[in-house]
Amino acid sequence: MKIERTDKMAKNKGIFFIVIASFLLGSIPLFAKVAFKGGLNSFTTLTLRFLGAAVILFIYIKKHGYSLKINRKQFLFIMLMGSAGYFLTSAFLFNSYKYISTGLATILSFVYPIVVNLFSIVIYKEKVNFRKGLALVLSIIGIYLLVENKSGVMNIKGVLLALSGGFAYAFYVLMGANKDLKDINSFILIFYVTLVASLCAFTFSTITGQFHLYINLYSVVGALFLSLACTAIPLILFLMAVRCIGPSEASILNTLEPLVSIIIGAIILKEKIGLGMVIGTFLVILSIIIIAMMDKEKNSEKMNNDI
Repeated sequence: MKIERTDKMAKNKGIFFIVIASFLLGSIPLFAKVAFKGGLNSFTTLTLRFLGAAVILFIYIKKHGYSLKINRKQFLFIMLMGSAGYFLTSAFLFNSYKYISTGLATILSFVYPIVVNLFSIVIYKEKVNFRKGLALVLSIIGIYLLVENKSGVMNIKGVLLALSGGFAYAFYVLMGANKDLKDINSFILIFYVTLVASLCAFTFSTITGQFHLYINLYSVVGALFLSLACTAIPLILFLMAVRCIGPSEASILNTLEPLVSIIIGAIILKEKIGLGMVIGTFLVILSIIIIAMMDKEKNSEKMNNDI
């Protein structure tokens, strides 16, 4: 009875952590808009966001006494994750806000689980079963419904940027799944990734002449909330949730993130929500849940075989 009660408490804690993390991550578009209103551009905002998160994570790591040591091979994968993965994901997404609604941008970038599975089919020759095929079809129909009647040039550019963010995040996930990174503490990994991403954002914005600091209420509030409330805290909460309920269930519950973005966009940013967006969002999220459930079953089978 005591073990069951402990398991239930751990599960409830995990659900609580992931709900809070999803809400905070879903608030990214709102505080990005606040930072933009303060005069910051996309790349300056990203530099401050990632650097602030890296500093907060560094303090957390030092407080808990984790070692920051990594080997050369791990360093290479972390560089790829932070640059071609995490930095590009956010860069594409933040720039897509200029052309399409933040809710639409978020849900389009959330196709990364489908992209990961497509890569697995093409590169690793994984078999396509009924549920995987169904998830792929649902996601394609969902994306079509999300972008239909968005034929303007600016809108197409925004859609492509948001989808590119999803592909970049899929690359980030695939790099993170590499066996050479399994021995690294998750908090250490995220610290290095955010640090690399901040260096990439700063370097790119400096070379292109886009690094401009404006100190006012909007820029300070936007940058502070993005680094602390929308990056460092939710990343820590997500990892804590994974430890409590497992990665598959955490991924399923994390589908709250695009819903939060859509709701915030509609209520606070006054963005329009059509029927196509509602149905499209539902189909994309359903496809993600199907994939997550398949991963959960695969992990369960692996555990049983190991036993």
